[in-house]
Amino acid sequence: VTHLRNKLVAHRYLKIRMFRFKLYAALLVTGLTILLFLTCGDNLISLYLTDTAGDGATDVALGYGLQYLGIMVVGLVPFAVNQAYATNIKETGQTMVPMAASFVAVGSNALLDYLLIFGIGPFPELGVAGAALATVIARYIEAFIIIVWAHSHTGQNLYLKGAYTGFGIPGEELKAIIVKGFPLMLNAINLTKCVFEFPKDKKKLFQITPQQMAN
Repeated sequence: VTHLRNKLVAHRYLKIRMFRFKLYAALLVTGLTILLFLTCGDNLISLYLTDTAGDGATDVALGYGLQYLGIMVVGLVPFAVNQAYATNIKETGQTMVPMAASFVAVGSNALLDYLLIFGIGPFPELGVAGAALATVIARYIEAFIIIVWAHSHTGQNLYLKGAYTGFGIPGEELKAIIVKGFPLMLNAINLTKCVFEFPKDKKKLFQITPQQMAN
């Protein structure tokens, strides 16, 4: 019995440290992403803009893009925290709560888009800024639902008991996570790189025309 109890306690503390690692990693990547967007946002958006007409419309589009980006980055933090929580919740076998929170966020986003873009009722007409603000609010709503549920059901989320009483991760465990996870990350990066570098003329082989869909 003592051996089994020790094993369960060890497993619980392992889950706590794994949750901490997910949270730290998500926040680190989010911080770097925000820094990238704030310093190189105009260059990144310009990659998707081509002034074929020569009427300067891309400058207007770039302005809208920077306006959207400047607001949208505020929603990256709750998105990152939500991912850390949601993945652990799903690992416990509970998938309904993250799915329900996602549905609420999508619905909230759609409703707020309508209200804030066009200025319906007492809401101001914000246009592009309204679309960005709606997305940010929806992110916070989703994270709020997930976090509140998780901390109010610690019996199902034992990794939260003591998760914030300390912030450390043993060096050996951190090394093991990095050694096992780094090759997977490189594989994902290489796969993404292959997709972006795939020749444009070859991509047409995978495109379905409306005529093909009709047939």
